[in-house]
Amino acid sequence: MKAFSCEDDRIEGESKALKAILECPSDYDAIFEENLPLYKELYFNADVSLYDGETYSSNEQLIEEAKDDEITPELSEKLWRFGRYLFISGTSQDGLPFPLYGLWPCGYVRDFTHHVANENVQSIYWHTEAGGLGKLNESLIDYYCNKIESFRENAKNLFGCRGIFVGTYTTPVNSTVSWYVPVILHFIGCAGWLSQHFYKYYKYSGNVKLFTEKILPFMIEAAQFYEDYYYTDDNGKLALYPAVSPENTPIEYYNKHKGHAMPVTKNPTVEIAILKELLTHLVSESKARPELLQKAEKWSEMLSIIPEYCINDKGGIAEWMSDDLHDAQDHRHISHLYHVFPGTEIEEKGDVTKLAQFKRALDLRELGSYCGWSLPHMSAVYSRFKDIEKNIHMLNAFVKVALCDNFFTLGYDYHDMGITGYECGDEYRAPVQLDAIMGFVNAIQEMLIFSLPGKLKLLPALPDKFKNGHAMLYFDTGFVDFSWDAQKRECHGAIHAVRDTELVLELPFEKSSVSVDLAPEECFAF
Repeated sequence: MKAFSCEDDRIEGESKALKAILECPSDYDAIFEENLPLYKELYFNADVSLYDGETYSSNEQLIEEAKDDEITPELSEKLWRFGRYLFISGTSQDGLPFPLYGLWPCGYVRDFTHHVANENVQSIYWHTEAGGLGKLNESLIDYYCNKIESFRENAKNLFGCRGIFVGTYTTPVNSTVSWYVPVILHFIGCAGWLSQHFYKYYKYSGNVKLFTEKILPFMIEAAQFYEDYYYTDDNGKLALYPAVSPENTPIEYYNKHKGHAMPVTKNPTVEIAILKELLTHLVSESKARPELLQKAEKWSEMLSIIPEYCINDKGGIAEWMSDDLHDAQDHRHISHLYHVFPGTEIEEKGDVTKLAQFKRALDLRELGSYCGWSLPHMSAVYSRFKDIEKNIHMLNAFVKVALCDNFFTLGYDYHDMGITGYECGDEYRAPVQLDAIMGFVNAIQEMLIFSLPGKLKLLPALPDKFKNGHAMLYFDTGFVDFSWDAQKRECHGAIHAVRDTELVLELPFEKSSVSVDLAPEECFAF
């Protein structure tokens, strides 16, 4: 397989961008007027208002206050809006996916000039569906689905398997496996994890054509790879080996100063969770698609032999489903919590015991192991746990170590405050990574809304500091426009159906619920 240089890709991309700038008309006002309707449609398609003051502070002042104390409602709202602005500016429905640096790398360190699909791509796109920007997922779907021939070659040449193998790193001009570090090479879950995004887009958009032509074939070939890749162990249970928990190593082989000492393992929890989710979605779709019934028999068989998740010696869900491997807690990734977020398996099952075990696993992660994007990720997970104190605590840490005055976000803390996992100084540089601010947008939304098919929760994890506000956010068949006053314990608004909608609405404060049944274009006031 051909290796490639990220630097070559960067130079080629910058040359094209410079040429486009030189050829661009110089009439800024005309260009602005031409693009304004498109931006307004996207930018104002959702709303989060957390600050009701009459005066506004500068970015620098807000950040200094947050570093001395805590993040404020004004800064939280401003970052939510700015993250959406950057996202809309950095991608389009028929363009390329949003890159880690957006469109503004300039003189910043560019260590990661590629799309990284073991966390970073996903962090960038988590906010899109609830935030009314779902249509911008189409460029992400096209980017990966249009590379399917190369992904088939990856599966065949590397592993002798049918189906597709999506490498962690890709660029617009290269989709072969191009990074030979085992912890990157052997993460086999990229296609399944991306399938979660693609399938969610289908559920929210109802775009049957795109689902039938691109998303479903991608998911089927991702499953086909697993059909050839898995084996059954001595207990008759499904097993995956070699596999990876990005980008961690069991404590028996862990050396912080040597990086990834032994990353290839058997049955990482995240790999099993991704496989389980993918097969569950496909089996569900097969019920309405006779052409899938035969394949569904195999998928159901695989689901029936997936092993139970393991508990570590501290009472949390283990990162590896093996008694011989133990967790290293000094690490930035929290992939083994996939079932809670970004997945929904634990919530769907309502398993209180398992939920507590997953929460224990997150609490065990050590200060000093985080990075810029992992703090908003952890905030979102704590919101799923309804741990309000810790969800906002993660965002307080985020603004202290990962936020620049211009609201760009960093992979690691250039202040060396002991919160993130690398010393920057002369040893390491803190790269701009805009996945962190996109993760922040999602973290705010996770505090305000949670939905599953047939279920909608409002303010599931609202911090005390967000005493009153307004939000217009989306669920799979419509959107909800509501306001709240926590001091008065009031929440009022309306559900607007885009398609047939039948759900249970869970309201905050009084913890009441109501059944809602709406036809398209109908609304329900509460």
